[in-house]
Amino acid sequence: MEVILNIGLDGVPADLSYTNGKLNPLDARRAMQAVQAVRSHGFDILSAKVVQSDTEPTLVVRAEDAGIGQDNRIDMLSTALKQDCIGVWYPAEQYGQLIGPRADAWGEFNPEFFIMLDGTRLSHPGLQAA
Repeated sequence: MEVILNIGLDGVPADLSYTNGKLNPLDARRAMQAVQAVRSHGFDILSAKVVQSDTEPTLVVRAEDAGIGQDNRIDMLSTALKQDCIGVWYPAEQYGQLIGPRADAWGEFNPEFFIMLDGTRLSHPGLQAA
């Protein structure tokens, strides 16, 4: 089952990593940590990209898995990455939701805020996000 995730990177724990003796930028380290966590929670990443949302750098991940226990694994992923929730879009079902320990505090899934891999908002396919 294919899924698209929006994972805000502010607050994601970041290990120290270096390239050619220089510390990698914080957002890059957070994105790498998030990618590793997505994989460790049983998702096969098909593509991923960091884009700027209205509030923070956001990792947009297109992934696939068997779908068994998927929502529960996304909830655990959200907790592992210290997120209130993760925005989730199920392309085959044309359905979105917020999953995580504080998802209720964020209200309903809103396609105005959900970012696709090409940087467009789900609510405006084909239009570039502002």
